[in-house]
Amino acid sequence: MSAGPAAPAVLATLTGPRTLRRALAGSLLGALVIAGPWSVPAAATGAAPAPAPEQAVVQAGAYGPAAFGTASGPPSRATQRAAALPAPPQDQPPVLADLAVLGESWLTAVSASLAGAVNTELWTMPVTGFPISAGYGIPGGWAAGRHTGTDFAVPTGTPVNAVGPGTVVFAGDWGDYGKAVLIEMADQHYTLYAHLSEIHVQEGQRVNGGVRAGLSGNTGRSTGPHLHFEVRTSRAYGSDVDPLAYLAGHGVATG
Repeated sequence: MSAGPAAPAVLATLTGPRTLRRALAGSLLGALVIAGPWSVPAAATGAAPAPAPEQAVVQAGAYGPAAFGTASGPPSRATQRAAALPAPPQDQPPVLADLAVLGESWLTAVSASLAGAVNTELWTMPVTGFPISAGYGIPGGWAAGRHTGTDFAVPTGTPVNAVGPGTVVFAGDWGDYGKAVLIEMADQHYTLYAHLSEIHVQEGQRVNGGVRAGLSGNTGRSTGPHLHFEVRTSRAYGSDVDPLAYLAGHGVATG
């Protein structure tokens, strides 16, 4: 049998345009399948799409429990932004509540310091910078037969100070002493400031060294302006001790 006449027809069929297009489409499909990989669209399977890497990090635990009074679920964008902020440094300025506590502590410390200052015993001279006009114990025409105090030659109006801590037990006119102040000291002695022109304390008042008792003068039995300063072991006249030695015993420089 001869095949000559049919060969041209078969060749034309294999090389026709339609056959060539089909062959080309099959080759392209095979190449795409080999190149892969391919994922199945979510709509085709009904499964949720896989989260992006950044979203997966957030879902791994950044949300935490829902806030009280809100529906369950992830927080709002504002909450996410707040959660993403870095923690404040440890040395940040204190908040107002801390400032209030610090202020209260400071006031307590200051009050305690002031209370300590009030309770601190201060000792000083009754006047400073003035000479002694009559020393202690010199004989004379006094009832005790001696001078029971120390006189300082000061002009009228000179400030006279309490010499130490104590309580005023007398403030007023006292016969020959004129205007006078008597203070019971913390050590159970008594200090007397006599011949004053003015009295600046009152009975029952607690004082410390340096508190002004009054102003010097020339009242009572006096031959001129001066301060009569006396120290006693009791309120009774004649129980006197050396005033300068007494002050020196409390650390006061009397020279």
